[in-house]
Amino acid sequence: MSGIVIREFRSPRSKLARAKHHIASLTTALDEYKNQVHVESKIELLTPDHGAIYKRWKDIPHIDTSIISGMIRQLHNTLEPPYAHCLHINAAPLEDLNAIAADVVQNLRQALDHAACASARSLGRTDGSVYFPVRSGTTNADEVEREAKRFKDQTRKLHDDVRAIIEKADPGGGLIYELHKLGLADKHRLICECKPYASAHLRHMRAGTGWIVSGFDGDEWDSTSNRLTFALTSSPQELDYSFSFSIEVRLKAGGAIGAKPIITAFGNLVKVVDRTIEKIYNKTCQIHKSGGC
Repeated sequence: MSGIVIREFRSPRSKLARAKHHIASLTTALDEYKNQVHVESKIELLTPDHGAIYKRWKDIPHIDTSIISGMIRQLHNTLEPPYAHCLHINAAPLEDLNAIAADVVQNLRQALDHAACASARSLGRTDGSVYFPVRSGTTNADEVEREAKRFKDQTRKLHDDVRAIIEKADPGGGLIYELHKLGLADKHRLICECKPYASAHLRHMRAGTGWIVSGFDGDEWDSTSNRLTFALTSSPQELDYSFSFSIEVRLKAGGAIGAKPIITAFGNLVKVVDRTIEKIYNKTCQIHKSGGC
């Protein structure tokens, strides 16, 4: 195995290792973050401050039978604002977690650029203007042409076989593209968001207590006040219920990345980046050994 190839690829591998280190730190910080979350149950008059749930209540027809998000139990014929049963969540700001997550993103994205440059240097070429290009998967003809030109310019100094590996790694709009977008977003805003999940189960309802709407489908979460509305009643009575609550931190990304908890999402990105770096490394070794620089 060529010493120069091994030496040059220490750089992308160190970036990848650093990303894994930050993921381990993020896992610990995330556990601490969740352990510090405090939840308090309150009954309060429904007001416009409750956001989407207030609008949905205003929009329903006030008749004997109706449905709100498929979770209506009984509906009393009244125009008076109901009482909201809420969970007030006291959670720390996400800035500290975001800083660690941003370090993961930047190291993973830079590892790909370093791999492309390492390949160029290993084969006796300069690495000026060499990058690991990404494509969005757009069908817009003008944008497709611009991305094709950018791909050609950024891989011009790479061997054709290495260029082919990069092209196949993410044909457009995949995980590597989402990683690239997160890297750009990190320059301007937080890339993490808090996602609460809750479910409420009413054990029974006493006669004459009016109507009850219970459940949670996401619209009732107010991120400004950190308040989750899980039931509405026509009077401020205590409900006999049980509820479960959990909180997740996710990346503000599209596709499979944004749909998964942040540690799972990063795990998937690490696999893609690691596999891509190894493919570029192995191909570079083959080319160098065959003298096809």
